[in-house]
Amino acid sequence: MQTESWVPGLNVAAEAGSASCCVGQLVGITNEGRPLVDFPGNESGVIEARTIGELALASGAHAQLGIPVLLVFDNGNLARPIIIGQVNDTMATLPKKPRSLDAIIDGRKVVLQAEQEIILQSGKSSISLSKEGKIILRGVSIVSRASRANKIRGGSVSIN
Repeated sequence: MQTESWVPGLNVAAEAGSASCCVGQLVGITNEGRPLVDFPGNESGVIEARTIGELALASGAHAQLGIPVLLVFDNGNLARPIIIGQVNDTMATLPKKPRSLDAIIDGRKVVLQAEQEIILQSGKSSISLSKEGKIILRGVSIVSRASRANKIRGGSVSIN
């Protein structure tokens, strides 16, 4: 069974089920977030590609344009590239102290832990927790409600 190209100008027919791959280059990203690639032997120009998952690009999507990517082709069709990963010349080194991004959820309690600071933010409001024990609440309006006592305690309490 023959499959034909669906990119104008790329005349490639391949046997269905044949496998081929090559190292290409990420050359752009569409407004919809789809990766654009080019590869050796491609005479039709930049082609929209699919990925096997989220394409993780450090420091923002456009920061790593030009990175080499490993491409396979759907049924061997060069007009239908799929990015299966980034190609690196060296092994990535692990940080000396692995950082944890885990949120532990057991249905009754959520625990978030950080070495330096935790910030919860939504629009103009935020809650900051620092490792020194400082808590900062920011917002256009802050409401505190209690069905029992609402206490403010501290070494000193300043109001206004």
